[in-house]
This record gives sequence, C-alpha cells and structure tokens, in this order.
Amino acid sequence: MTDRLALFGGPKTVTLAQDYRWPVLGQAEIDAVVGLMREGRISIGDGSGPIGDLEAAFARYTGARYALMHNSGTAALHAAYYGVGVGPGDEVLVPSYTWHATAGAVVAANGVPVFCESDPRTLNLDVDDAARRITPRTKAIAVVHMWGNVADLDAVMDLARARGLAVVEDCSHAHGATWCAKHVGTIGDVGAFSLQGSKVLVAGEGGMLITNDPTIFDRALVLGSHGRIQYHAHDDTVRELTTGLGFKYRPHPLGAAIALEQFRSLDVWNAGRRDNYDYLMTGLADLPALKITQTHAGAVRGGYYGTRLLYDHAKLVGISRGALLKALRAEGVEVDVERYPLLHLTPYYRNRQRAYDGYLAPTARPDFDATPYESGDLPATECFHQQLLALPVYTTPQFPLLDQIIEAFHKVMSGTSVEELKDAEERGDPVLFE
Repeated sequence: MTDRLALFGGPKTVTLAQDYRWPVLGQAEIDAVVGLMREGRISIGDGSGPIGDLEAAFARYTGARYALMHNSGTAALHAAYYGVGVGPGDEVLVPSYTWHATAGAVVAANGVPVFCESDPRTLNLDVDDAARRITPRTKAIAVVHMWGNVADLDAVMDLARARGLAVVEDCSHAHGATWCAKHVGTIGDVGAFSLQGSKVLVAGEGGMLITNDPTIFDRALVLGSHGRIQYHAHDDTVRELTTGLGFKYRPHPLGAAIALEQFRSLDVWNAGRRDNYDYLMTGLADLPALKITQTHAGAVRGGYYGTRLLYDHAKLVGISRGALLKALRAEGVEVDVERYPLLHLTPYYRNRQRAYDGYLAPTARPDFDATPYESGDLPATECFHQQLLALPVYTTPQFPLLDQIIEAFHKVMSGTSVEELKDAEERGDPVLFE
C-alpha cells in the first residue's frame, strides 16, 4: 500500500466490484406471482391466500398473537397509532432522527408529534429526554430501531408503565432483531414493519402490524381493512363496522406472495449482513476519529437497513467531513452523508402551527405549544447528525472487499495522508471544493 492519497494521484485502494443490489428475487417469487395471476387472484379483500399465510408466518416468527398486513409500513404505523388510541390533540413522543413516516402517521391519526433527542451512542431515542417532554396530553412513545440497532426497550417500557403511556415500536429497519430473546415489535403494545423493496424482507410495497392485544388488532382492522372486519375482529360490536373508517390499507396479494417466499431466507440474509457488519466494524474500531454505534446488552441487531458511523473531526486535526468524504470516495469507498433529515427542522414540522392546523379541528385542538422549532432545540441530535457517515449494506460474504474498505479508511485517516489532506483543505485546494 502507498500512502499517497488517490485524491492527489495515488492508486485507488478499493478495486473489487461492489455489488450490493437488492432485493434478490428468484424463480420462486416469479412462480408465486405468476400463479396468482393465472388464477386471477390479483385482489384479495378478505385476508385469505398469501396475505393470511404471510400474516401467520410473521406471527409465528415473532411470537406475536396477531399480525395484520398493510399496503405499506406507513399504513401499518397509522394503524398502530390508531390502535393504541391516538386521537385529536394527543401527543406522541417521536425521535427527530427517523424516517418521516414515524411522525407523519401520528399526524394522520390527528395526533401531535413531539420531537425528542436521540442518543449518539446508539442513534436511538434518548429515553431521559423523552421523559422530560411528557405532558398531560402525551398518549404514546414511538421507539424506532434505527438501522436495525435495538433501542433500550427496558428503559422505554419502564417509562411508559410509570406514566401510563402506550409504546409503538417502529421496526421498519429491524426485521429479525431481538431484545432479551424476544422479537422487536412484541415488547411494546404494537409493532409496525415496512416491507418496502429496499428492506431485508420485501413485498415490493407492504407493511405488517403485530400485537398481542385483541383490541389494538380490532381497531387496526377497522381503520383500513374493510372486507375482512366481519371475519377477523374479536369484538362482536366491531364486526358490525364492516365499512371501516374510509381508509383502504389492504395489501396487494402479489406483494404478499413475494414476501412469503422471501421469508424463507430472512435469517440467512440477516446472518450474512451481521457477519459483514461485524467484520467491518472490527476493522475500523482502532481509528480514534470514528465512533461505532453501541448495541445494548441483551439486544441482537436485525434487518441492518443501513450502516452508520460517526466521524469526530476534532480527533483528526480538524479535517472536515466533506474533505474526508472526498478522500474516501477517491479511494473507491462508497460513502455519503446521512440521507434522513432531522424532522424538527424540515419545513413541514418546523412551523408547528401550520403543520397541525390542517389536521386538528379547531374545537378539538388543545392549547399545544406552537412555538416554531429552531436549530439548537435538539442539540445532541443536531450535533451527531453532522458527524454521520453512511455506508452500504452487504448481504452476501464480502470480506475481501471489506478488507479494501478498511484499508482505505486507514490510509485516509492515518500517517502522512492526514497531514496532506489537512494542508490541502487549509489552502483551499480545488480538488476538495470543486
């Protein structure tokens, strides 16, 4: 290996092909879809066929009593919030660092998302900060298992029980993850999973709600699963609500058929992603400027929807994240900044009054805090968000490629390369700023 950075004319470090295309669809998925098409079963409203089969498989796998498929993870989240009783003016504690559906589904249920800090050690909800934001209007806590890393569910459940709050687990990144040997989604009151085409378990588009509570299941049915309410609701009075509430969240049977076939490989794919992730993190652990997210004792990651590291520029003589990215990319590393914005600083949520006026009826809206969110309101989250590095997820064994990626990080972040990169940044070298 030469110390000369590729950015300044040295050889690239990463030369192996990086093939992480996803999803992997084979003949079994094709046959399942074509079989349904030949039967003319391209719309199933009663939850039978592959939809019911997938729900049963999901319930068995996670240990949940009930599973209800939806047409998206967003729909499953809406049903989860409605299922636990979120209504007009109810506040839900939500991390600002998450995909927007976690908060958007609260608004769809006529609730008010209250944004909280995330812990930079895990990138998950800071439970102590969430506790400080509880008011008499708080109804639920939304906990997200970011990038497959399980949140501190003991702390979340302790807080929820002490304050009488429901817990909604957003498990969209974390299929197969566990907490103390229990699958995520079964520890809180209700769990919601995305089966969108980039997740480890795919239906193309789809979602799954799981719960052990028949009342939550019934409410989720009524919200958007008309056509099967009269067959699957537990409460007799609920069975009479055959029209539902006007939402149509029924899934596509072709997507269910795909996911049912994919389910057979879920544990194998998770194991492959886990091996690659652990190998990469072990190889980068000795670089002081990189922080690797911690996993709580008793937690097993799953899903591995993304790979995230934190870069502390102060520990690399102040080299900016932008300069570091340029150098790593020149070496052949596919690395980027975080693609999720912080929700409290997005235009829709930043102006709280404008965000909720269109959803909460004036007679129902409580006197909630309408002060606009501003930069600095969630300082810990805003700080680590500027440190995040995003890397691809590798499912099949990729150790030779990972060796080159590890070597590239060490090359850029060690020895004379650091001095060369710092000097180039200080003199405004065009190669860093073009």
